[in-house]
Amino acid sequence: MAKKLVLRVKRGFFVKDLKSFLGLVRFEHGIMYAVAVIIGALIVGGFESLSFVVFIGCLVSLLVEFGAFSLNDFVDLKADIANRRKDRPLVMRTISPSAAFFIGAFSFVLANIIAFMFLDSFAFQVIFGFSIISVLYDFILKNLPLVGNAVIAITMAVPFVFGALIVASPSDVSIQPVLCLSAIAFLVGLGREIMKDIEDVKGDTSVGARTLPVMIGSKNSAMLAAVFFLSSTILSFLPMVTFFSGKLVYSLVLVTDLMLINLSRELLYERSLHILRNGRKTSLIAVGIGLIAFLLAAVF
Repeated sequence: MAKKLVLRVKRGFFVKDLKSFLGLVRFEHGIMYAVAVIIGALIVGGFESLSFVVFIGCLVSLLVEFGAFSLNDFVDLKADIANRRKDRPLVMRTISPSAAFFIGAFSFVLANIIAFMFLDSFAFQVIFGFSIISVLYDFILKNLPLVGNAVIAITMAVPFVFGALIVASPSDVSIQPVLCLSAIAFLVGLGREIMKDIEDVKGDTSVGARTLPVMIGSKNSAMLAAVFFLSSTILSFLPMVTFFSGKLVYSLVLVTDLMLINLSRELLYERSLHILRNGRKTSLIAVGIGLIAFLLAAVF
């Protein structure tokens, strides 16, 4: 059945509808990346920093995210079929692999052209390097245990720093708070990626992927994911007593912390497919709430 599905998927060049496109590029992740860029710029430069350059920074971050996820689905097609990932447009045959590959490649090229034309040389180098790392992840790094997870976690952390660097120099002391938020995002992202690999372990094993759960087992991987989630909740208290001190709106991050603590508990005591799939959605919602907390604190 899987072989027949692969053969049918590979025919033609098509994108069925806008919903399929948005699902392929994980549009909700792209919006989060753009918001992270804005947060980084706001913390360093305030409202005065929200200029055309920051808009370009959001756009190129969005395009790089489009490219990374599109190529990821292209490369992961066999594993996604084995894992019965009905949330993947390629598996559901609403987008062809050739279209996914084109969208991914075009997004990366367009992001770098725009960055070269409108951003300074350092910002362009960040986007170019980020693009290279994303492509390497899709084709090589994702099969390296923990390394692949770390690369994705970095992509969740970099937009904050990128937004700050657009409006300030790397040596500017005002970037330090952004690095803290970036570290929180990295820890959550690392835990989330390990958890997603646990969900996909059966299919990954069948196609020979060397993910962390395949190498060390689902139980040990779940413990590690929980450690990263809990570490992020501990680190989230640092802004409360430093650069966000006195800003009650930041307390919204406690909702994120509670969600991640509960998710960690579920990972340690129950790792059913239902829990893992719900955990993937829960962690994304938690990240979204955390971003809102960061944004409100940066604004007010």
